Amino acid sequence: MVDSHGLQSPDVVVEKYTISREKSSIGFEIGNNVTVQLNAPSDVDNGRERDSSNAHTKVIMDHKGDIQYLRGRILTSNGPIVGFRSIHESVGESMNLINLQTKQRHRFKDFPFRTIDLAFAQHHKYLAVLNADLSLVVFEVSDRCDPKKYLSIVNWPSYQSQGNEDQPKLSWCPYIQGEDEDDETIHMIAVYLGRQLYIVNLGVLKEAGLGDTIEFEDAKKEDGGLFCHYFSDQPDKKNLRIASVCISPDSTAVAIAKTEGPVQFFTFNEENNTLTAAHCFEPRGFARNGLIDDLIFLDDLTPDRRKSLPFWRSCVVVSNDGHKVALYECQSWKCLGRIRFETTRAINKFVSISDPAANFVHLLDVDGMNVFTIEIRNPFRTDEQPRFVGITQTSFCHSIFSIAPISSNTFENAEDSGDDLFNNDSNDEESGDESDGTESDTRMKHTKIKRHFVAMGKRSMVELQLTLKQHIPSPVGTVAAESSQKEPSPSVYVDTETPEHQQLQNSGGLLMKVAPQTSSIDVESVNQKLDDVIAALARIEADRKNSNEQMVQQIVTALDENIRMREGYMLNRIEQVCENGRLDTIAAIRNGLANLNGNMETFVRDQGVETAEYISQRVGSTTRNALAECILPSFERSCEVLFERLNEHFRHGINEYLATTSQMIQGTAMATMQMAAQQQQQKGELERIALLRMIETNPEEAVEAALNKADMSILEFVCSKINPEKIVIPGNTKLSQKCLVSLVSQFTATLSSDRDLKFKWIELVIPEIDMSDPEIIHVVTPVAQKLVNALQELMENTADEPVRRYVRLLYQMTRSSLLQPPTPSQRTSALSKFLSDHSQQ
Repeated sequence: MVDSHGLQSPDVVVEKYTISREKSSIGFEIGNNVTVQLNAPSDVDNGRERDSSNAHTKVIMDHKGDIQYLRGRILTSNGPIVGFRSIHESVGESMNLINLQTKQRHRFKDFPFRTIDLAFAQHHKYLAVLNADLSLVVFEVSDRCDPKKYLSIVNWPSYQSQGNEDQPKLSWCPYIQGEDEDDETIHMIAVYLGRQLYIVNLGVLKEAGLGDTIEFEDAKKEDGGLFCHYFSDQPDKKNLRIASVCISPDSTAVAIAKTEGPVQFFTFNEENNTLTAAHCFEPRGFARNGLIDDLIFLDDLTPDRRKSLPFWRSCVVVSNDGHKVALYECQSWKCLGRIRFETTRAINKFVSISDPAANFVHLLDVDGMNVFTIEIRNPFRTDEQPRFVGITQTSFCHSIFSIAPISSNTFENAEDSGDDLFNNDSNDEESGDESDGTESDTRMKHTKIKRHFVAMGKRSMVELQLTLKQHIPSPVGTVAAESSQKEPSPSVYVDTETPEHQQLQNSGGLLMKVAPQTSSIDVESVNQKLDDVIAALARIEADRKNSNEQMVQQIVTALDENIRMREGYMLNRIEQVCENGRLDTIAAIRNGLANLNGNMETFVRDQGVETAEYISQRVGSTTRNALAECILPSFERSCEVLFERLNEHFRHGINEYLATTSQMIQGTAMATMQMAAQQQQQKGELERIALLRMIETNPEEAVEAALNKADMSILEFVCSKINPEKIVIPGNTKLSQKCLVSLVSQFTATLSSDRDLKFKWIELVIPEIDMSDPEIIHVVTPVAQKLVNALQELMENTADEPVRRYVRLLYQMTRSSLLQPPTPSQRTSALSKFLSDHSQQ
């Protein structure tokens, strides 16, 4: 029987294995249909003492803060450069760069919004950063961790997030140069959120000349610059979203996997900046209701890849929170193998990480503190298909929240790489892996291969080296021949309830030896076998009930422990906040009382000096006699009363004096301001009268005088009294070039008022400005650029269409007349004029 994926009898032959820390590496017999049972040992909750022996770590840096509460991607890398997000109680969230080899670092400090995703390109040191306002910023990072802004796109359409899973994400095109080395490198990146997908071609937008910061709407107008697509099907399913986006290494197609429905393939339509549907396939029967978490194409992205192989020959589909993994070939979409994980921990969710060489798929189990590495036999040959060949479990004694593969490492060898973060020893490597070997195990030969990662733990970022067994299984034909001579492996289970006609179809199938049929039937033997089957089913049902009860108990225990841990954490935080508040309040009260006491002592001391001198001069002798004859307590009470009265009188007197002085000062200031305003008004009137007389006799001199005063009101007054067509004559203007440039500069500052007058003057002045005049050649361009910016802002803020049309004409006239570079003939004429003027002097 062949199922809908083309996998031969997946329900008949099932490989079942149990993986644990004691037996952490398993080679598959066939790899077509595998079930992996994960143990849930108590050391996950009670704390492990060490890591697995195949894991070696180096501390890169320590950090503080609850890194586990960050949403989105935390780590990304390219060569030795690692980009990561961190959080600190004092400074909050930040984004950083570090070079693992030179230890050089950089911290980004100019982001107005928090970062929600970051990703390094595979083919170039481009770092893409996606902020919470959906602004995309791409940096080109040097080996010294010096980022240089390459391009940014701002003002994206707003979006509504519907939970932690519905966060905007980035996906680079892993571009690979073709056989023609003259082809231009293409930089494409996808931004997807919910049902919306954007694909940005950075090279097209960079060459368009729109600047380093581009508006989203401007990028959409550029052909081939920004592609948009929205999945409007199935509107009743509100949780439908894009799960993964993969752009082909030759940048000609894109594959989009949604949480529900088929995987769809599109090509690029550069005329309309849209995507054209090309193909689709749905992994029926494997993913639960078609749900997909990730899509990984098995292309070799290493520098020494074979260039003759086509891209997208096979892919891996991850679903059910990473608990199901399937391998497909991409021609007929035949399922080549599938793996299903069974666990008693209900909160486990696996995060998939691809391998650049396409020989492994890594699954990060954050809750279980494990990394499961699925090995794929990928021959990269057109006549041989890939297949699952083994799995390795790597356990850690501390939580790891994110890992990213790196192509450059600082490990010299496995023996020198100290386990200094997780306090583990590497002297028991390969312990227990060769024990209890069976014949099926001896068929699985293996070699060792190393994979390097950068990992973010709870308190440190570490460099991680995993030593993995690379299994080399025997061919399937050899396994079938051996299985026909002896009993199947204990890890392979055969469904004996398959109908007879299906067994006949599988006569040449997987590990199934069909016995010759006989005409006679042994009834007693059949009854005995039925009794054995019934007893086995009873035992299986009892074991299942016990397993379910244990699983429920473990889940309840884990939830209870998690709740207690979070409750303790919250109580500690509340207690810490209360204690900090109490200490701050006490310190503030003490400082206030100390300042108040100092002020009172100073005041009493100053007021008592004069009183003491007066008393000592007038009644000195009398006071000494009275002190000698009277009772000291009576004298002290009298002095207290006297000091109180004196202080009260002094306080009233000083307050009255200050009030009188303040009134006098305010009155004087008001009178001074009124006189100054009157004088200024009189001066302005006199100046306007003088300018009116000058306008009648010499209007050019009046305009120059108004320009020299740098007063916009006077300049507007003079210009309103003069007909500009009489003094600004085309080809024979009576104003100097400096006056023309100054007039444009001053009018540009206040285009919002009296626009008709200013536009009339500017329209006549701009054609008369001589770009070749050496006196103004250096100031014309800044003044023209300022005028262009002011006109562009006026066009954006004005709704009146005639005004917009007139402003647009002035805008085009300014750009064509003042912002065009001078021709060689203009430069020659300007130089000749400059030399002739100086020779005459």
